[in-house]
Amino acid sequence: MKKPPVRKSIHGRHLGILDDEKLASAGGFISGWPDKDVQVVMPGSNKHAAIWDDFMGDLLADEWAPQDGTDTGAKATQAITAYTNGVVSVASNTALGDSGGVSGITGELNWKANQGGLRFAARVKLPAITAVNAFLGLTDAKAAEPPFFEDSGTATRVSNATDGVGFLFSTQNSKTLWQAVGVSNNTDGTLDTGGARPLAAPVANVYETFEILLDTGGDADFYQNGKHVGSMPDAARPTIALAPAFMVYSLTAGTQRILDVDWVNVSANRDTGT
Repeated sequence: MKKPPVRKSIHGRHLGILDDEKLASAGGFISGWPDKDVQVVMPGSNKHAAIWDDFMGDLLADEWAPQDGTDTGAKATQAITAYTNGVVSVASNTALGDSGGVSGITGELNWKANQGGLRFAARVKLPAITAVNAFLGLTDAKAAEPPFFEDSGTATRVSNATDGVGFLFSTQNSKTLWQAVGVSNNTDGTLDTGGARPLAAPVANVYETFEILLDTGGDADFYQNGKHVGSMPDAARPTIALAPAFMVYSLTAGTQRILDVDWVNVSANRDTGT
């Protein structure tokens, strides 16, 4: 095959133009590599299945199901705002705890690790980082409950999901950093940092980008702001269908907490039909 000519784009990156006028990149469009920015994977007719939502417009797309707790006071909301770039603000109820106060949005159970190349990525911020429990990632349960949370009674992390993987920030039990979490058939996973950069604490009202890559065996790699922060073997069973989810609730009664989601991208190899 003739080597494509290498040209420099207006962004200063090297690209190749093949003889048939197709655009090529020497390294390929691979997301989640250490020390690089997150890229977006778009759907392809035969190779990739993907969803991309930038939350433009004024209505939440049908692909997302709002999830509300049981509080009868100030109700939860999941509304696209008129912020620059388009943002969905997931606002909790004002009740204390995960059962009454939780608010969220969940996608459909369209994703399995055994598809190959399963990837979740999102850009989010927390306007307030006190008295809050927030989760983003993939879960097997489309329900009004946080897939993971810090429990005040047992002073431990609890997984409501049977299978799931994601990022948790909870200030319960004196926690101050984001946590990478996973559960496989009700068995919680353990993060292996392996010398990677440790997970960092959020900054109030500052966007961060999170990414999870799962292999066909259900092992996961986690990235925060383009940096590899650890791996987790058996993070979720590879044959269990998962849905993207964003959940938040307040740890102080009478106080609302918000998780702002700028965009979300989930992708995997397409089912071959065999």
